[in-house]
This record gives sequence, structure tokens and C-alpha cells, in this order.
Amino acid sequence: MRRQVELMETKATPGAIAVVDVRNRVAPWSVSHFRGDTYSLINGATQPVYDVVLEAPENSIHRGPYRWDRLDPRASVTFFLAFGFGGSGRQVTIRWKWDPEGAEESWTTAMPAKG
Repeated sequence: MRRQVELMETKATPGAIAVVDVRNRVAPWSVSHFRGDTYSLINGATQPVYDVVLEAPENSIHRGPYRWDRLDPRASVTFFLAFGFGGSGRQVTIRWKWDPEGAEESWTTAMPAKG
């Protein structure tokens, strides 16, 4: 917060209102069970995200590759993902960019239980 105030003070001119773009750069994702072996990936951010890729675990059954050019704020997409008995794990990795030309971000999570 101190940094925000410093930026506002250095950018402000007398009588003007300073606007500072402060984005919450926490991963915006959540994954929930939808139906059967179908899950929802939800963008919980208040801005769109770009170049989204979902990486399924090895030895899983899926219909990927899963790629989306853009996901709008609060939007969700569904994907199919099933796990066999010999699977190596139940974690998926999501890669995305906050801006079309920005740096790639990454988030890994365990898949939720069905039901």
C-alpha cells in the first residue's frame, strides 16, 4: 500500500486525480466437477486472460489439446479428463497470459473429487 501511495504522489498533478492500475496477479483459476468426467475451468478474474492452455497429467484420458485464445472475466469452459488406475497423478497445470503480448504465467492444482 505504501508503494501505491508513493506512485500516486509522484504521478499526481495539483487538482488532478491519480489513477493507478493495480492488478491482483494471483492466479484467477478454479476447477470444479461438472458432470461425469467433465470439469469446468473458471476464470475468476475481472479481466480477460489470453493464450490459455490446460496440461493434463500423463496417463490420463482426455480430448485435448485444450487451448483457448481468450477467456473473458468470470467465464468458464468445460473439458473432459478421466483417470485410470495406473495414473501418475491428478494434477493439471494451467498456463496463460494477462496480456496478449505479456509473459506466460502458470498454476498447478489437484483435480477436485467428483460429486
